Amino acid sequence: MSQAEIDAFYTLASSLDPHRISDYLDAHGWHLLERQEGLLEYWSEPGYEGGPGEETSPYLLPLNNLMRNFQRRFVELLSELADYYDCDAEQLRRRLRNSDWDAFLISLPQRRSDDSIGISLATCALDVGFRLIRTAALYTVNPARSLHGGGARNRTVKRYLSEQVHLGHTESGSFVIPILSAVGERAGENSRFGRHVLENLAGALQRINQLSDAYDGSGAPGGRVETPGNFEIALSRVLQRFHDFPEVETFDLSFRWSAWGFLSQETPRQSISLNLNAIRLVDALAVQVDVVESVDPLSPPPMGLAKRVSERPASSPTEITGSVVAFGVDDRQVQTTGSSFFIVVRGEVRGESVDARISVSEEEYELALRSREFGEPVTALGYFSNGPAGRMLNAQLRFSARTRSLPRLD
Repeated sequence: MSQAEIDAFYTLASSLDPHRISDYLDAHGWHLLERQEGLLEYWSEPGYEGGPGEETSPYLLPLNNLMRNFQRRFVELLSELADYYDCDAEQLRRRLRNSDWDAFLISLPQRRSDDSIGISLATCALDVGFRLIRTAALYTVNPARSLHGGGARNRTVKRYLSEQVHLGHTESGSFVIPILSAVGERAGENSRFGRHVLENLAGALQRINQLSDAYDGSGAPGGRVETPGNFEIALSRVLQRFHDFPEVETFDLSFRWSAWGFLSQETPRQSISLNLNAIRLVDALAVQVDVVESVDPLSPPPMGLAKRVSERPASSPTEITGSVVAFGVDDRQVQTTGSSFFIVVRGEVRGESVDARISVSEEEYELALRSREFGEPVTALGYFSNGPAGRMLNAQLRFSARTRSLPRLD
């Protein structure tokens, strides 16, 4: 590393709060290995499970600027993060400090030796990116939307696309185009809408990838044919706009999530690699089955249906932090929530003790049991069905970094 590059990391270190780096790592799937409260943390890379025979060098994050060699250790950590993300100090700064934006990244293959792609392909990529986000926004507002539902007539969607979707700086690599979606304060009143849109888009793209991988002309292995929903079909038809460019056989789509707010546990963290020929099979598969055109809005969303975000919720969302005081399995709720698992979180809302019953996924259920066993708090953000008590709907859960690092319970 040149002296200029080293100086750039020292400059970057002086502008960053190490506690924000900790929040960023937690939000982006890194694993907390050890914490010495108020002093330092050790982290491992996303995807590392720590199985037998696996070894990795932990990333040391110093937290206390009074500790010995703090600045050198902090710069070393930033340099290691830059190596992991294959970027320089300035690109790492944008990645760490863009807390008001989630990013959807389209990575195009570069077939030419002169570091260029055709302007028509670049234009197509931007058009595809915009159409994917618009489609995801429309299905977020109306998960039961018809395939022929028309353009972005919904006011929430029109405002989101015009005010909260931006084009970011292109990034190093083979033409990585980032499309930014506002979250938090930058997004205004509906601060979570953009996050929900990209979460739904990420989940649907992952399902398209799984469908195309499994499809062999006669359905999935074992003869069972998965049903692509309207959402997947609409997205696959947008992606087929790359058909006119022979150089685009495969391309990568990925998401970079800001540290703001909640990120659902099932949201894909890894890059999604799609093959254009395989994507066409989604339409072929759709012909074999009846496409879902409408559902009860309270029923669990089948494949192809985004998680609904109400434009005008009956009440403001409530955040509650507390301990897990009850948990269980109730098969009666599957038809309305999509899961038989539930937990009860006890905390305070406006000075009053409240018990919130929350439907959770199996993974969230296991994390909640860990939290209960080791006395860690759980935070939930959602809408109470009958005032500030009882069942919490559309809840997003947040578990402490320590909970995620604890061993699974037998």
